[in-house]
Amino acid sequence: MEEDDELKCGNQSRVIESSQTGVRIMSEGGDAQARVLLQQIIDFLPDATFVIDRQGVVIAWNRAMERLTRIKAEDMLGKGDLEYSLAFYNVKRPVLIDLVNNSDLDILSKYEYVRREGETLISETPPYTHLYGGNCYLNIACPLYDRKGEVIGAIECIRDITEQKQAERALKESEERFKLTFYSSPDAIILGRMQDAMWVDINEGFSKLTGYRREEVIGKTSFELEIWANPEDRDKMIKELTRKGFCENLEAVFRRRDGTVGTGLISSRVIFLGKVPHIISVTRDITAMKEADEERKRLEAQLIQAQKMESVGRLAGGIAHDFNNMLGVILGRAELALSRSEPGGKLHSDLLDIQKAARRSADLTKQLLGFARRQTTEPKVLDLNDTISGMLKMLRRMIGEDIDLAFLPGLDVRQVKMDPAQLDQILANLCVNARDAIDDVGKITIETENAMLTYEDFKDKPYAAAGRYVSLIVSDTGCGMAKDVVEKIFEPFFTTKEVGKGTGLGLATVYGIVKQNEGYINVRDLRCAIFCQARQSTGAAEECGGRPL
Repeated sequence: MEEDDELKCGNQSRVIESSQTGVRIMSEGGDAQARVLLQQIIDFLPDATFVIDRQGVVIAWNRAMERLTRIKAEDMLGKGDLEYSLAFYNVKRPVLIDLVNNSDLDILSKYEYVRREGETLISETPPYTHLYGGNCYLNIACPLYDRKGEVIGAIECIRDITEQKQAERALKESEERFKLTFYSSPDAIILGRMQDAMWVDINEGFSKLTGYRREEVIGKTSFELEIWANPEDRDKMIKELTRKGFCENLEAVFRRRDGTVGTGLISSRVIFLGKVPHIISVTRDITAMKEADEERKRLEAQLIQAQKMESVGRLAGGIAHDFNNMLGVILGRAELALSRSEPGGKLHSDLLDIQKAARRSADLTKQLLGFARRQTTEPKVLDLNDTISGMLKMLRRMIGEDIDLAFLPGLDVRQVKMDPAQLDQILANLCVNARDAIDDVGKITIETENAMLTYEDFKDKPYAAAGRYVSLIVSDTGCGMAKDVVEKIFEPFFTTKEVGKGTGLGLATVYGIVKQNEGYINVRDLRCAIFCQARQSTGAAEECGGRPL
């Protein structure tokens, strides 16, 4: 705005200089034709202009002044004694032109400010009390000299700057609104140069979102601060800004000052400050919303999986129960037929095959019933360390000599209550599964330990309850499992083994047994942890440590 004022004042000063020459010629009695020409020039000046001589008598009053004051030149020319001030204030009083050759403080006090540039006086006045429209004006006045350099009068130009002042006020109000919005917005707002990505300003919302103070980022770039966790997100934004001038609702991952990351929804626009393109970006933190959405999806998936497993369990249990009854008949008849057949004969051999197949089928139905939690159980209070120690010989025979089996019993492990046969099934299935994941030589490790688990540990296990547990951990040095495999390993009949080398019921049986005993399973690649509820201690409160899930 100051540049605009200087430009307007400069233009008006040049008009005054031209007018000075004309008035000097007019006052010195030059050629009549020249005087008429110069009077016409003054008349056609765009600014309202009037001239007084040394005695304060009006000697020029142009058409713009006529339009401003609604007073004809013929009614004003030749008048003095501050008569011209009546046109502006309806009372006789000094105006700016009277200050040109008089530094009267009383006159000066009637103006909000007067700026002197050499001999030129410049002032802005509020609306004149006697003029229509209530507009604001820029007044410029200076002395007039004759050829000898003597003062012969003064000239004043008046320009209507109402629109300019309104624009200034509107701009100021807009700037205030922008500042208020910028600095008080809860969202993170960044203003930066487009060409070199240097940040010009940030608001408090940005500091709260990222942890950076204003002085830490001004003059730096997002590259220096490594604010973009995925630089391709910025590339997308710049591409949109270059193509359309704006970018809306870009989801991007940002890095905070402490190294943690969050998710923001960014809207940006190109603006020009002067002629320099800048980017103003507004980022809304949606980290919590994204986490809540992911948690919702995860819980929905768990619910669907639990419902699926429950449905499959009911179906499998029903089929296995009926099938088991039929197998009982087959096995009974096979036993009877065998007792009546001649050993070594073809019929006897065929009956043995029938009996063998029926028993394998019975084992499968037993596993299905285990998954469906319909097995008849005989729970007992067990010392997990002692029970597992008694199983190691059998487990070593099962996994073979090339694979080392290590048992790391925990200290003072609490007792659990479950059927020992079910514990046999759990360990046998887990160890066989681990064995099949190891090529040639390797190691399987069984561990036990106490665990105190909280609700935070059960975010992904909605059916489990917080409290004291005993963990049974089986890990191996095998090839591990992909994430999509881990998600399906407890489904009945799911297997990654070749056809004929696995039923897909081993881990499904483990799942059913653990659920039946109100425990839960946590699988992470090479490690399977089973948490069994511990028996309540009758003695003093026990201290326990537990590895994280």
